[in-house]
Amino acid sequence: MAIISGQAITLVLVPIIFLLLLVLTGIVNNLRWLKNPGFILGIVAFVMGILLLIKPDNENSTIDFIIYQFQYVIQEQKIFLGHGLGTATNAARIFCQTKLIETFYPKMLHEIGIFGVLIFLAVVTNLIFLTGKYWQLLTDKKLISLRICI
Repeated sequence: MAIISGQAITLVLVPIIFLLLLVLTGIVNNLRWLKNPGFILGIVAFVMGILLLIKPDNENSTIDFIIYQFQYVIQEQKIFLGHGLGTATNAARIFCQTKLIETFYPKMLHEIGIFGVLIFLAVVTNLIFLTGKYWQLLTDKKLISLRICI
């Protein structure tokens, strides 16, 4: 089984999110951004990402790999409290027995358990909510168009 990173997902999601933010922030109204080399590289990365997802490697696909890692973590015995921080990376091999889990959410689920993942998601959701609440109070027009990025 080959090790698959999040490269294919990143090649698809980053250009999509970039273009979506351009449209939502109003920068798309100015057509000078079409001459930007970053835009052209983004389109190339987007097309390459789509091609990678349509025709994945012969051995396995990225989605199958992520599903396999979730199944592996769920079948572990300590899913509620987790195995401890650092046990899903090879950096902590001198301290404890480690497992190599590549994707972010299965790694979090393995290390801190379902309760830790829920607490982490609650904190992140709260930070996003509070940031959005304070960004709505802005009066500067340049910063108002960037609110959607947060």
